[in-house]
Amino acid sequence: MIEDCTAIVMAGGDSSRMGTDKASILLDGQTLLQSVTATMRQIFPQVIVSVRQPRADVDLPQVCDDVADGGPLAGLAASLGQITTPWAFMVACDMPFVVPEVVELLARYRFKPPTHPSPPLSGREQGGGDCSSPDKTTSHSTRSSKNDDQVAGYDKGRPGGVLYQAVVPVVHGHPQPLAAFYAASCLAPLRASLAAQQKGLRSVLQQLDVRYVDEEEMLAADPHLRSFFDLDTPQDVEAAKNGVR
Repeated sequence: MIEDCTAIVMAGGDSSRMGTDKASILLDGQTLLQSVTATMRQIFPQVIVSVRQPRADVDLPQVCDDVADGGPLAGLAASLGQITTPWAFMVACDMPFVVPEVVELLARYRFKPPTHPSPPLSGREQGGGDCSSPDKTTSHSTRSSKNDDQVAGYDKGRPGGVLYQAVVPVVHGHPQPLAAFYAASCLAPLRASLAAQQKGLRSVLQQLDVRYVDEEEMLAADPHLRSFFDLDTPQDVEAAKNGVR
């Protein structure tokens, strides 16, 4: 479990390319929303669903957009304003093949490597793994409490101590902001972008301290990168049902 993070499942899109509500589409005996939330429950102790209007088919806490027609940016901002953890992992409901291994890998990239040698750790502190770099980490500990140091981008309990504001995977040269980690410190710039009527998540990333994770860095966790196969059209759904992923 990634204790210091809340999963935000995005289910408030207009599904214009699909022609029907994507969250309710059935695949392998369950809806896309059910599939994604089931996976998130394996990884995070808290899972919420971002919606434009309350949904009767959701048994998890729901957060409605504060800004009408604000897209995923509005959903992320509203949800970050409600969570009690210092981090959130946002994932779209049309990504039913996301695997825990990829999410856990991305989580470890939240912590910047130290820029200078760290002082020796005490015996008590040595109990946790080195989380400064996923390339050298086999295990990691997380925090369940939100504190000022973490929100400000500094974590005294981590080697290196400094946190990114977001961790975003890049697949085929394209950032994937709908399957990414965001710190609570992103809330102010997100709200400012909404106030300026800037609704694109990718443009907002330019204002944040982001760790982009290339596909080569994720292949060990997901060799075929199925996690990032999103179902935008009826053709995508048919391909998924036929095993073409």
